[in-house]
Amino acid sequence: MTGIKQPKPDTERPWRAALGPLGTPMRFGPLLLLLLATVIFQLAAPDTDWTRFIAIVLLAGTLLLTLWAADVSERTQTIAAGLAGVIVLLSAGALFGPEDVSPDTVSGSQLILIAVVPTTIAIAVLRDLRDTGRVTLRAVAGVLCIYLVVGMAFAYVAQLIEAISSEPYFSEVARGSVSDFLFFSYSTLTTVGYGDLTVANQAGRALAVAEALIGQIYVITVVAIIIGNLGSGRRSRSADEPPR
Repeated sequence: MTGIKQPKPDTERPWRAALGPLGTPMRFGPLLLLLLATVIFQLAAPDTDWTRFIAIVLLAGTLLLTLWAADVSERTQTIAAGLAGVIVLLSAGALFGPEDVSPDTVSGSQLILIAVVPTTIAIAVLRDLRDTGRVTLRAVAGVLCIYLVVGMAFAYVAQLIEAISSEPYFSEVARGSVSDFLFFSYSTLTTVGYGDLTVANQAGRALAVAEALIGQIYVITVVAIIIGNLGSGRRSRSADEPPR
């Protein structure tokens, strides 16, 4: 009948399939850029109170951007913004107050800010795969964000271990800087292992082995599968049905 519109054939192009749903294709793209900027800043900047404070502000932004990219409820985003603001203000008071701040205070604040980031991203990526039925660039950016956050988390945990321990974490330096811990963490996560920094205690060795294993297993499984299937997905049942 001429009054009934016939369904349009599926002419979706491969690049559009890789991007995913309109309006949400690269919500993890800005987060990935922010994480890269945060890591590079902490590696390159001098180890000062201002550097630590800026890093905490960047991590607070990371938390909020993660919740936005994961499309969580506005109520949750508002609560997270309030908590992040409190942490930033308390960190500013501790860093720039009259008393010297302990390194474990800074490391603890950093860990709190990124604690829920990997899980939140993972849930969003799984939801994206379920809803679209294919691997999109959003999913690729998401799994890469998790990789960067894991490296930072291990660095902050190592710094926290040194802060509460009576012995140095590295054999080569009496007290490691933020740059030292991040450099060692990503060298371990990627199994590059330059050898200029080595762990000096049992807790650090256990943490380094765990990070190396997690890093390699994650890359050869999750990242490889996601990138290898970019743009592909399940076939709809209607595509297999004969035309009527």
